Amino acid sequence: MNDVRRKIAVVGAGALGGAVAEGLYLKGQDVMVYDTSAERRLDMEGKGISVADEMDEALAHGEIVFWALKPHIVLSVIETNSDKLSGKLCCSLAACVDLELLKKNASDARWTRAMTNICASVCKAFTGYSLSAEVTEKDKEFLREVLSCIGLAREVSEGDLDGITGISGSGPAYVFTILESFIQGGLASGLKADVSFEAAAMTLIGSAELALRGGEHPAAYKDRVCTPAGTTIDALRVIESGGLRTSIIEAVVTASEKGRSGSRALREKLSGR
Repeated sequence: MNDVRRKIAVVGAGALGGAVAEGLYLKGQDVMVYDTSAERRLDMEGKGISVADEMDEALAHGEIVFWALKPHIVLSVIETNSDKLSGKLCCSLAACVDLELLKKNASDARWTRAMTNICASVCKAFTGYSLSAEVTEKDKEFLREVLSCIGLAREVSEGDLDGITGISGSGPAYVFTILESFIQGGLASGLKADVSFEAAAMTLIGSAELALRGGEHPAAYKDRVCTPAGTTIDALRVIESGGLRTSIIEAVVTASEKGRSGSRALREKLSGR
């Protein structure tokens, strides 16, 4: 962020809000967190992050306010505090709650939405974000710089955020399942647990880094590992016969559709239908 230390508020210190706060803090930002849970506040304090005793303190602190609250909670909370959000740049991290609903409940704030994940805590998240019409060019650049502190950030249409939820938001759970399977395979092959873990984790990290930096299709890198009648192609036959590829595709689609249906259900509930 051009070495500029910004004042950032994070409301909600659960898994996602806490991860965002940690990542921003690691990058040297002036982060203040508010959460109703004393346990979560203590956890943030233990990591060196400033904690507000009251919501008002956090809102006054932040040049930007991240709202890391559950979809069924966030609207009532921002409506209750709408008088304190006039002219404030706000970013909701809640799935299912669109910009129109956010603006309806706190119309004087300048609203954005972002979909990120818990990898923000180590500054390795992918974050897709979208903007309301009220957001200025200065706001846009500020938000991009802030979100880039926690990983790779890209502006997308609001309609794309549900798809990003299916990949980035829920994705760490899929990857940890794959990581766990790698480790168990190593154990079954006779490796010690620590060796299996390190080998599996670094293989995932290295493969992702190679794909990001190299810019080729993942299939191209896969083909480089395979040799005629080798161990890798035999292993891939097992993977394909087990349906891993289809399972992951369906997992992404299912999570994305859950986000879309959640948005529809929330709107219907609020409209009284």
